[in-house]
Amino acid sequence: MPSAFVFVDPYSFKVPGHIVRQLLSAGRVEVFINVIWRELDMAIAQTREKQDGGMVEMLNLVFGGEEWRAIGNEPSIDARADHAVDLLRNLYGARWATSIRMLGHNGITRYVLAHFTNHEAGRDLMKDCMWQCVLMAAIMRGDRTTQSKQCSSRQSQISQHWRDGLMTS
Repeated sequence: MPSAFVFVDPYSFKVPGHIVRQLLSAGRVEVFINVIWRELDMAIAQTREKQDGGMVEMLNLVFGGEEWRAIGNEPSIDARADHAVDLLRNLYGARWATSIRMLGHNGITRYVLAHFTNHEAGRDLMKDCMWQCVLMAAIMRGDRTTQSKQCSSRQSQISQHWRDGLMTS
């Protein structure tokens, strides 16, 4: 398969894990998934104690088995989201997973944009893209403190990359 960037934006959270694994194993492929986290989190919470049924089968398909049941043990919605992304990274056979949470008006995670890759350059590029999203959100909110801290932090990171020889012109 030639190089590809695949964006998966499902109508729900029902993306079979084995299909994403096949995509990532095809070579130079990056996968970016809109994980409909709020609904997935609710399904995990409501189904965790059940042994069978349609939703159990669907969650088993999404996570490639029953490891998803442990997600519900995490203390917060964000910790559960991190655990889920890590399970998916392992299932997909991805070396890296980089994610950013999209919050609802109530400040709670609504969905997670997750990038899965086996290529360091792809991971670095996605981290930069996500960084720009965070900075743009701060600008749109008029949050000068966040902007200032993030710009200073980012300048330090870029300087370190240059010193380490990781960035080229």
